Amino acid sequence: AAKLVFLAALVALAAWIIELFVPTVALPVPATLIALGAGAVAFLLVLLKIVDKPGDGLGLSLGIWLALLASIAVIAGAYMRMNES
Repeated sequence: AAKLVFLAALVALAAWIIELFVPTVALPVPATLIALGAGAVAFLLVLLKIVDKPGDGLGLSLGIWLALLASIAVIAGAYMRMNES
């Protein structure tokens, strides 16, 4: 699951980089929509990993909670950017 979350983060980052620095390339969908989808996939994968952990979840490392917060930040940033214009 960690590799898929990393891949989703790379997809979101690549879409934003292409939108910012390569204006001649036309993406099939807006970069904000790509980032929103990648953030949602990452959020669901991290949430599934947290819920799948047996016990009360207190034994989870700090990294999984940071990954959850980062995926929420990507979703919020993409949503705010979509509603900007």
